[in-house]
Amino acid sequence: IATKKRNLITLLPILAIVFFLGGYPIGPVAGTIYQHITIAGLNLTWSTIYLSFAAIGLVLVILHSSQLSNFLKRPKISILGKYTFSLYLVHLTVLYTFGMALFLLLKHKIGIGYNASAVLSIILSIPVIAGATILFEKYIDSPSIKFSSVFANALLNGYDGKAIKARILKPARTTFIKIKKLSNRTPTEVPEEAEV
Repeated sequence: IATKKRNLITLLPILAIVFFLGGYPIGPVAGTIYQHITIAGLNLTWSTIYLSFAAIGLVLVILHSSQLSNFLKRPKISILGKYTFSLYLVHLTVLYTFGMALFLLLKHKIGIGYNASAVLSIILSIPVIAGATILFEKYIDSPSIKFSSVFANALLNGYDGKAIKARILKPARTTFIKIKKLSNRTPTEVPEEAEV
């Protein structure tokens, strides 16, 4: 898509609106700032509408901003792409478990207001989401991709027992042995890698 690139400063008002709409709660909005942009009487799913506008707006801002486009093209940023599917799969689970429990604790037990509790819950959930994403990618997503590749090759090119053994069974056995060694080690033992 050919677009005219603009300075990020000129796009900041649109970006602010995008982040505001992207924060629209899925649940009740009474008592929040979002109650003022919900039209009473219309039986619509406002969260879906506003979150969709936020997603479209974010894509448009990135397409029109040379700074954001260049930032996202950096190798250290683009390598994060391998974690996006895992992030997509785990983020809601973490937010609905850890984040919601933290929100309820802050709001009802400690007595912090709705907006402050929501912001703190999201900020404190980010490291948990990051950790869960890394573990999911390493132990579920990446092995699943390898398995599906071998399975697809077996279907398309015929069964090759050596390939399956080399690409799936041997790495799985090696990982299992490493985990077993770690679990059998006493706390005073020093890993071989740490010995000088």
